[in-house]
Amino acid sequence: MTTNESVSRAIDIIKLVANAERPITLTEICKKTNIPKSSAFGILHTLVEKNALEIADENARTFRLGLGLFETTLAALSSTDLLKAARPLLEELNRLTGETVLFAVEDAGQMVFLDMLEGAAFLRATVKLGARISMHCTAIGKAVLAAFPEPGLLEFLNAVPLARKTDHTIIRRADLMKDLAQTRVRKHSIDNEENIDDICCVGAPIYSRTHKVIAGMSITMQASRADADKLSYYGMLVHNAALRISRRMGFSETDLYWDWDNLSGAQLKASG
Repeated sequence: MTTNESVSRAIDIIKLVANAERPITLTEICKKTNIPKSSAFGILHTLVEKNALEIADENARTFRLGLGLFETTLAALSSTDLLKAARPLLEELNRLTGETVLFAVEDAGQMVFLDMLEGAAFLRATVKLGARISMHCTAIGKAVLAAFPEPGLLEFLNAVPLARKTDHTIIRRADLMKDLAQTRVRKHSIDNEENIDDICCVGAPIYSRTHKVIAGMSITMQASRADADKLSYYGMLVHNAALRISRRMGFSETDLYWDWDNLSGAQLKASG
């Protein structure tokens, strides 16, 4: 079956813009995709017209993902088995805690938010659906990192810089490895003002039936209201909710973190 070159190029451009850390120019797009400038210009114009992309800066003529693409993607994702399985548990956590509850999947070394239930009003502007956040400094990201098999974790560490976001951000590789080890022991991750000042979160991973980590969830709160007892309690809640969602996806383990050496060869192959 032959492929349509224009459609293929449009998808390549969307992927490039989605994975870029900042809005990028036509020249950068052409250089990275090897698409001739005349062809890329026409494709970009069409993607902007369809709201798949938008112009980030008129003067610099830089491009970023458009809201139309987010709306289409989120509409598709909302009908998947994963979100259907997760939504009731997200709502339950939101009711129990009164805090903001987040749900995200990993993509290209970042977490992409797919669902959010609002809690305290001051947090409502901190997250947008479809937005990407770093993994090393967020509870939802560290929960997923702690669930990676060692090869996947090393690949992440070799590819993604541990950028500082606040004075509390973990930026040393050894310190992050230690934090992830603690996450596996306590059964939930903690973001202690590592991504945003005065924001604290606890998180847990979600798995498929093949033991592959497929998503993460977290409870987000104001750090000044988050003492050790509350973090421990919320950590237990998010762990249990994530385990229930994973069970709905066919996951058979009794816990969210385990010794990889004890998995069978078939399980290791499926989760890799």
